[in-house]
Amino acid sequence: MGDIIALDAQISFWYAKYIIKGLFSKGEDVLATSAEYSYLYAKDILKSRFLKGEDAISKSNVYSFYYAKDVLNDRFKKRERVIIKDKYYLDEYVKFLKKIGKLDEFLNDYPEINL
Repeated sequence: MGDIIALDAQISFWYAKYIIKGLFSKGEDVLATSAEYSYLYAKDILKSRFLKGEDAISKSNVYSFYYAKDVLNDRFKKRERVIIKDKYYLDEYVKFLKKIGKLDEFLNDYPEINL
């Protein structure tokens, strides 16, 4: 049954969360194709980084921001360019970085950003 479930990111996530209540290795490849389910898998199941899913996450300014805030509790350096393309998420990211004491570091890396 796990092989069939592992064909769909949404079903793999729900299976991991509600049925086996933990790691679902067979589903990780398909989870890694979805920004949303990679983020949710990292946050709710792994409770840490999901390296396989970071490329998918990085394609979304929304999930890149939430991944940095809710999973990493740190900068998502390799994908910040995605976050800063969106005014709303840039503002939210700045608030987050200020809260964790990383705003000056971020602004040094991106001197073109004027707050």
